[in-house]
Amino acid sequence: MSYRTATDPAWKFLGFHEIAWSRAKYAAVARYHGQEALCLSVLKTIFDLPDARITTMFTALTEKVACYLGMPQYYQHGIDLINNSQITIFEPRHQAEIYILKALLYLRSGRHEEAHSIMQGAIPMNPNLGEGWRTWGRFYDARSALDQDPSQSTRHALTAYLQSVKCNNFYTRPILARVFWLVGEHSLRQSSLVENVSGLSPENVASPRASTPAASASAS
Repeated sequence: MSYRTATDPAWKFLGFHEIAWSRAKYAAVARYHGQEALCLSVLKTIFDLPDARITTMFTALTEKVACYLGMPQYYQHGIDLINNSQITIFEPRHQAEIYILKALLYLRSGRHEEAHSIMQGAIPMNPNLGEGWRTWGRFYDARSALDQDPSQSTRHALTAYLQSVKCNNFYTRPILARVFWLVGEHSLRQSSLVENVSGLSPENVASPRASTPAASASAS
């Protein structure tokens, strides 16, 4: 190792980067096994490390919000965490994931209009985000049960679900099962699937220019 390499400032923080990443992955495993308290405790130590990488900070933030999603009494904590975070430092595709998590918090809090507004802005930021399309599909799916004429909401749900499948979403099999059920149960059974879900584009679901996540965050 040359003297120049050994004294490079970047090398001084290499160990901290690896520690932060290891802790982030450990926190993810803890959350997966239902240990939300342990996950939050580990994530808290990451923010005390110097010079953490942007990718690690993104993982830590999303894991913390995901923990709050599993604890109904902390839904507002998750929303406040995102509102008080500097989301703009992340890439657009990562910003989209964060805003989808925020939309989920609103959905589970029963604040459906806020959730819909955030999803409208988040999806165009990363049209290949399968989880985002799945979340939007579930929103319209639940909304169709409340509408007097569910045909429009059902079409939107089908479009979003099939977009999620198109993005190779992990939940493809249950999504397709739900798609077939919707086609069979609603008035769409009298028409072809292609006729009712043509194009598979975001414009078929809602206008992405109707709202932006930044505007929603500032209003929250």
